[in-house]
Amino acid sequence: MDTNSTWLIAIGIIAIVAAASAVVTALRGRAPRTPIDAERLARLRDAVADREARAEAARLDARVAADRHARTRAPQRERVAQLWAGGV
Repeated sequence: MDTNSTWLIAIGIIAIVAAASAVVTALRGRAPRTPIDAERLARLRDAVADREARAEAARLDARVAADRHARTRAPQRERVAQLWAGGV
């Protein structure tokens, strides 16, 4: 074995150790696992469902109000014959 291959082996070992330590550090840096609180999860789920239901109700109310406004008597309906004849 000559000197070049010895250096290559040493650099390879150092690279493997560095990669392994980087992986270990990354895994330790994660947030620790906590047990799931089923009651809290259910409350959060209910709160989100309630918020979505309120938003949907508000959208529906706005749509009904817009439809109600569209069904009111429009000024051009008083002169339907004139509109059909092409005059405005």
